[in-house]
Amino acid sequence: MEDIKWNDKKEVLKLVQQDGRALEYASKELCNDKDVVMAAVQQSEWALKVVSENLRNDEDVVLATNWQTGCTFQFISKELRNDKDVVLNVVQQSGGALIYASKKLRNDKDIVLAAAQQDGWALQYASKKLRNDKDVVMPAVRQNGWAALQCASKKLRNDKNIVIAAVQQNGMALQYASKKLRNDKNIVIAAVQQNGIALQYASKELQDNKENVLVALQSAPDAFRYVSPRLKQDRDIQKTVGLEPVNWNDKKSVIKAVLQDGKILQYASEELRNDKEVIMAAIQNNGIALGYASEKLRNNKDIVLASLRQNESALWCASKKMRNDKDVVMAAVQNDGMDLQFASERLQNDKDIVLTAVRQNRLALHFASKELRNDKEIALAALQNNPDAILGISSKLQQDQDIQKAAGLELDIAQEPDKPDIDTVLGDAKKWCQEHNDTPTAQPKLNIER
Repeated sequence: MEDIKWNDKKEVLKLVQQDGRALEYASKELCNDKDVVMAAVQQSEWALKVVSENLRNDEDVVLATNWQTGCTFQFISKELRNDKDVVLNVVQQSGGALIYASKKLRNDKDIVLAAAQQDGWALQYASKKLRNDKDVVMPAVRQNGWAALQCASKKLRNDKNIVIAAVQQNGMALQYASKKLRNDKNIVIAAVQQNGIALQYASKELQDNKENVLVALQSAPDAFRYVSPRLKQDRDIQKTVGLEPVNWNDKKSVIKAVLQDGKILQYASEELRNDKEVIMAAIQNNGIALGYASEKLRNNKDIVLASLRQNESALWCASKKMRNDKDVVMAAVQNDGMDLQFASERLQNDKDIVLTAVRQNRLALHFASKELRNDKEIALAALQNNPDAILGISSKLQQDQDIQKAAGLELDIAQEPDKPDIDTVLGDAKKWCQEHNDTPTAQPKLNIER
């Protein structure tokens, strides 16, 4: 591979047009060259992290940026984050960037509407006033019903039009509807048509409504677990989910059934899901049946260990207390290192547990504590399993010669010293963004004024 001249404008321009993140390697002079910077940010917003402060706050540069995530908008000056034209341009591409807009603009209807239309999650960053504005909330729930409805005001979570639009987009949004609307037959039918599992959020009365239940089961047979005890005995209901006639309140009948298929424990009565003999029979067939046991029995060490012997992936079904028990977690990761993801934070920081996990599966390194991902012994153990594990090792350790040797890497003498690879640059930038700004993830904790 030819040496790259990182101070050659023509060569660097060509590279950043292909991947804007390559600007990380350019000379300081070129990171302050507007032509080069414009080309880089048009390809990737992450180039903003390394450009000079002067150009980072240049309106032309900001307006030209390709805002894939909006995360780097935080690096822009307060003045530009208070400029309506600039912020509108950004949130139209990435609604979540609203978090970095000024307080004034988070109360601007045009700005918030544009952000919510692009990403319903963005509603959480709007002012209290606008989260109570039906014109703003309606487009947001149509874009992402589950996310936006939980951000809406209490008043609008009791608005039938808003809620029905939300559940039509995502049935699970029923969870955030008012108690009154979770007892509204039309709302619940719309929700379970979209996702039958939403039946769990319906009122007890509607979980006992045969019409609603049949619609839910046609969408998702697993919703049977949320059906009322009375309707679980209904033959039409049982036929819909392909069940042979079983008296779910009769211990002998249930034990016979779960010995054939442990997962149908979910259909048993609440009393029998708290019966140790019934649970042991179910996990004898399928360890995952532990997930349908009562909280009390998912907290029983003998039962949890028995479920792990039958199915090494059953740890996620155990109680929080059991996922913090070293014997239980060790039994799990010895057979499936990836079970480390379900262990408590305390045990994700336990060296014995993590070493065992990464020796079984190098990918388990991703679920270790930050401290242990920076532990050389653990990193080497993961690399013995698979050299590709270097991708999960901290940036600091990736520079260690022993680590690089274990990963089968040769140092590139043509590369500038201490320059990480481009993917590491991107990963570090995203990680920094998340750790310092609580950027939304799959299910973020919302910062909502009520």
